[in-house]
Amino acid sequence: MNSYKTSWHNKTKKITVLLTFVIISLTLGTIKFAKAEKNETIQELVISEAELVQTLAPIALYPDTLLTHILIATTYPLEVIEAERWLQKNSTWTAKKLQRQSQKKEWDASIKALLAFPKLLTQLSEDLFWMRKLGDAFLQDEARVLASIQMLRRQADQSGALATMDNVTIIKEANIIIIEPAQPEVIYVPYYDTRVVYGHWSWSHYPPVYWHRPYHYVSAQRYFFWGHGRHISNYFFFNAFQWHKRYIVRSHHHRPYYHSRKKIVVSHHAKRWQHQPKHRRGVIYSTGYLNKKYKKSTSRTPIRKIVQHRPSQVSKVKSVTKITSANLAKLPNKKLLKHDKSNAYVRKNNSIKRKIKHKNKY
Repeated sequence: MNSYKTSWHNKTKKITVLLTFVIISLTLGTIKFAKAEKNETIQELVISEAELVQTLAPIALYPDTLLTHILIATTYPLEVIEAERWLQKNSTWTAKKLQRQSQKKEWDASIKALLAFPKLLTQLSEDLFWMRKLGDAFLQDEARVLASIQMLRRQADQSGALATMDNVTIIKEANIIIIEPAQPEVIYVPYYDTRVVYGHWSWSHYPPVYWHRPYHYVSAQRYFFWGHGRHISNYFFFNAFQWHKRYIVRSHHHRPYYHSRKKIVVSHHAKRWQHQPKHRRGVIYSTGYLNKKYKKSTSRTPIRKIVQHRPSQVSKVKSVTKITSANLAKLPNKKLLKHDKSNAYVRKNNSIKRKIKHKNKY
């Protein structure tokens, strides 16, 4: 009997050891696979430091608020192009009329803010490769982009360039350099030769992006050229860099008066800026990581969300799941039905004309 118990005990012990070995092997395999998958994602996610500073060079010394609008706008390339063409088409309008009419557009707020700087908007629109590269780099790693901006600013400071920078105020807080307009509501966009202003360039195989100087810019100092200052509205100041935490904050509470960067950052209305794929207008991202991250957000828009500016009418179209001639007739206020990715829309004329493509793809 004791012999039988001993034999059974030995068998049980061997089975336990074997199962433990199998479990440990599977666990190690899972951990190894997870690490490999994570490393693969990181490799796809991160661009080289040299490429990043090369891309940021022509804008890293812009005033902070303007720079926040540029970084955000580059994540929505189609809206930048649309805004630039709209601006050219209505070039005879006054600044007040442009601002008033732009409120009817569904562009991101930062793109509307850049309408005050037509030359800059044109530069973004014409250099599509640069704009998309910067926008996707910003989406990939916001903190890294902000760290690279600070690195370039410190390099320019060490070369002595920032000491000759007019029309802005340079503020140094610990290891952070802040650039703000000298006059709160007048913004000057500087031009500088990126091949000179940063002194010795450490990435010889990746020379800094160089933009040609606008013909109407004049030089007051050695490094910088300046055009006319732009008088902007108080509503321009709703973004700010949270430099210590390395991200952008956006205040959703519109104020009819100027607020400094510090006030925006500490305001309880300010929240961390979040990318809105709907403003992407279907443009794919440059990496599989970003396409996967925003996949759900870039899917076809349900019909009940098409009339977002008529919240009171949304309940009336919740039951409509497919676009058909009959269903379109049920939609309220048909003239406000805007374009969507299925290219289905309704226009109001003497008679309502309907053009429907990809009827049931929602």
